[in-house]
Amino acid sequence: MATVGCEVGFYYRDHNQNALDTLGANNLLYKSVEDQDAMPVSMKLWQYEKSTDTTPVQKIDYGKRNCWWAADFETGVLEKHRDQTTLVMVATIDFPTEKMMNLFVDGLEEEGFTEGSISTYHNTERFSVNGKSVTICWKNYDYTKAHKD
Repeated sequence: MATVGCEVGFYYRDHNQNALDTLGANNLLYKSVEDQDAMPVSMKLWQYEKSTDTTPVQKIDYGKRNCWWAADFETGVLEKHRDQTTLVMVATIDFPTEKMMNLFVDGLEEEGFTEGSISTYHNTERFSVNGKSVTICWKNYDYTKAHKD
């Protein structure tokens, strides 16, 4: 069964230099945060019928909820669209502190996202800040683009 969906999760790991040296950063396990550390999250997901279309169809509208893992999936809609470049997600996270929000923004910038207005699903690889809330828009994000060494 094919599904299309979106998710935002909050995880952490304790620093373990030996495991980092042995396994590498990409192979370490993370734990989900405790319920008391959950944050308000909202998400929307659009899907283009074809990658050449100019207007996508909204598939998911996940209203703001306090959670440590926000996820919503719609079954059967990816069967005809196996191309993940047809998906666009916009998510907003309300951070409890400005420091936490700034650390998250720093991570987005390190990954190649730029700050700017997000008015539609066309503003991909971009984020905007409003108080302690961060909205992110992305489509088929290429992790290697930000990590050319």
